[in-house]
Amino acid sequence: MARLPENTLLYHITHITNLQSIIEQGALMSHARIRLNTLSYKDVANQDVQSRRNRTRIPVGTGGNLHDYVPFYFAPRSPMLYVLYMQQIPQDDLVYLMTNTEVVQRQCPNFVFTDAHAIRRLTNFFTDLEDLNRIDWGTMRATVWTDTDEDPNRKARRQAEFLVHNDVPLSACIGFAVYSVETKQKVEAMLKEAGLSLPVAGRRQFYF
Repeated sequence: MARLPENTLLYHITHITNLQSIIEQGALMSHARIRLNTLSYKDVANQDVQSRRNRTRIPVGTGGNLHDYVPFYFAPRSPMLYVLYMQQIPQDDLVYLMTNTEVVQRQCPNFVFTDAHAIRRLTNFFTDLEDLNRIDWGTMRATVWTDTDEDPNRKARRQAEFLVHNDVPLSACIGFAVYSVETKQKVEAMLKEAGLSLPVAGRRQFYF
């Protein structure tokens, strides 16, 4: 395992049509909170996976199931994003909301994280940031994370998750990353209208 990075960046992907609701609510909400508040939300995730997430219990910390948490990845260009790319969902419509572990620890203390895809039976769950050294940082930094005969679980480890209970306030967001200049301008306009000054950066390398 590679050396633990400081102030570990965390990445959440959402469809751009959800951004207005996120701004209005002042927070990124868990799947359960979105349902409870009957908010309009465009879900781009695989529905079979979502069904399994709703049944997957969290064995540590606050407990509950995966839908009680806002999920983040430890790296961009995730396997989930690749699936969306292969489904021809426009990359321009997908926006990253970013935070880091230091900010989350300060503002959202009810969190857990995993060392691989959270719905896998053998995945481990943690609540102490000291255990971030259990993440496969080499695979997180890799451009290619596909499984091999020698290592059939690379993709699962790339999908390790950082999970925040209930919601993440926009005050914990350190910025947005987008595919193109056009999307950057759209997001900036939405933030400006709401009186927010969060940075928006074009990060083509975060996409496929």
